[in-house]
Amino acid sequence: MKRKSFSVFIIALLVLASAGCQSKTPAGQPPQFVEPKTALAAMQATPVGTDPWQLYYAGPDYIYLTYNFGVEYIFRYNVQGNTIDKALDAGPLFPAETSGPRSTNCAFSADGRYAVVNAGFVPENQPPQTPVYKIDFNEEKITVLANDADGFATPPEYTYLTYEETSAVTWEYAALAEANPELPPLYGAGWCVAARLDADHFFLIRPNDPEDASPGQGYLYYRIDVVNVALGQIVQGIRLDEGV
Repeated sequence: MKRKSFSVFIIALLVLASAGCQSKTPAGQPPQFVEPKTALAAMQATPVGTDPWQLYYAGPDYIYLTYNFGVEYIFRYNVQGNTIDKALDAGPLFPAETSGPRSTNCAFSADGRYAVVNAGFVPENQPPQTPVYKIDFNEEKITVLANDADGFATPPEYTYLTYEETSAVTWEYAALAEANPELPPLYGAGWCVAARLDADHFFLIRPNDPEDASPGQGYLYYRIDVVNVALGQIVQGIRLDEGV
């Protein structure tokens, strides 16, 4: 009888320990699609930090842009429609228990429809588990690719723009605009981002106000332009604050 009681006691301890470990494993939640207008409105009180907007992907059909390293919203600019047509809330990726520097790791398929996404942390703040998700932006479907990013290899056909790549293109466009006054200026290249869409077209995101080349009022008060450098003109564009 004593042996049976001891066994039950050990089992109970193991169950409690297992439950305790599970409660201390912040895995985060899947990101969520939201209405672009809702996401843009949420940015009204978001001041620009130490970095301008960032680009994850630039293709002939879509541009993916984010701010604050993707820990809040990721937007899709539809080139053909000249509109922000998708917004992904990446906030749920980051459990409340985590803190410190963090970012959203995001790589895209060649056509810009799919993305592989997971939360990124500095090593000392890395939680025990960070799931990897596949995002279908067209269908707004989110599926789990892996329960933990540790050991997961991003498929080689998925890529992303690096800071060095976007920085080089931004300064390339700045030099073109300086040489050709017909091209729209960047109002201070340090607060603007550019991507090359093809031989003649550049994508720009820059402050609305040419008198304010600093961060200004916030991330919302920027504009998107597609510029044809051969013609020396803006062929389409939108102001982000007009979408609110």
